[in-house]
Amino acid sequence: VDTINVRECFEDMKEYGSESNKHDLREKKEGGDVKIYEDYRGLRVIGADSPILEMQWALLAEIDTKEAFAPLRLIAYMFILILIVVPIVAWLVGIAVSRMISGPIHKLHKGTEIIAKGNLDYKVGTNSKDEIGQLSRAFNKMTADLKETTTSIDEINKEIVKRKKTEEELKQVNRNLEQAIERTNQMGALP
Repeated sequence: VDTINVRECFEDMKEYGSESNKHDLREKKEGGDVKIYEDYRGLRVIGADSPILEMQWALLAEIDTKEAFAPLRLIAYMFILILIVVPIVAWLVGIAVSRMISGPIHKLHKGTEIIAKGNLDYKVGTNSKDEIGQLSRAFNKMTADLKETTTSIDEINKEIVKRKKTEEELKQVNRNLEQAIERTNQMGALP
């Protein structure tokens, strides 16, 4: 095949072709005289040639640049994909982890606001096994104890009101009794 690279190879063989210069030509060619050029089909190729002096031949190796650089192109696409996908995945994982952490805390905070308004029947109730779960269960226990204490205080207040009322009634009965005794004494002293 008559290409630039083949012609150059044969020109080098003419220049260095004598038996005494075989070593010089081989040294020159072993240095890696690799070029990018168009082949006989008009495609860009990477080619290298080497003379076979004994037979006056040239060995030409060519590969299409598309085929040669396909692995590099694949690596470039993978690199770009990784540069795009990894930050997005990291962002999504970060959001998921932050929600896993802050969700129960947010629920506990809302529970405190509801209970602070007086609803002691509200249960925060996160079933997680971590520290937030322990805190929510402790919070529920505290709310139940507070409700029991509040109920006890209400019952004590009712009992106090009841006793005060009974005490007032007794005082009224005592006054009535004293007045009756006084009237009886005054009537018995009148003869």
